[in-house]
Amino acid sequence: MLPAYFDNITVRYLEPKDYEPYAALETDEEAKLYVGGPIKNRTREQIVQFMNYQPTTSLLALADPLLDNYVGRCGFLDQDGTSETEIHIVLAREARKRGIAKTVVPLLAELARSLGKIPMAIVDPENVRSRSLMNALGWKEIGIIDKENYQKGHIRYEPDSI
Repeated sequence: MLPAYFDNITVRYLEPKDYEPYAALETDEEAKLYVGGPIKNRTREQIVQFMNYQPTTSLLALADPLLDNYVGRCGFLDQDGTSETEIHIVLAREARKRGIAKTVVPLLAELARSLGKIPMAIVDPENVRSRSLMNALGWKEIGIIDKENYQKGHIRYEPDSI
């Protein structure tokens, strides 16, 4: 299933050439505005060291389909003790408003199912673009996260048909 090629994006495993643009994206405060969790505040040096990357679905590259340049990341965050996996997408500024997320979310849901996982998404309530995307793709708002962690108050979405 990977790599996956579309008119507007290629989804593939990270490659060594992606490390610098990956580090730039991970240190871009605006790009990571709605991203939480343990890697929100990594420094550039930590990210480069972190990139002892082994191909995995937890971190995939999003690349321009013509030039194969890295423009973002996506993948899965497995939920401890369950068969659920949270999908995530982060795009560089220049890659936004090109329909990339609308292309990638269904692919991630399909890939999760093929791995025996149940796809879901957790969205910051202030992230209007992601909330609109989930609704446009037919994902259903299931509830609000009430755990005492960085996702408290975030909205949980699931595909209409699991």
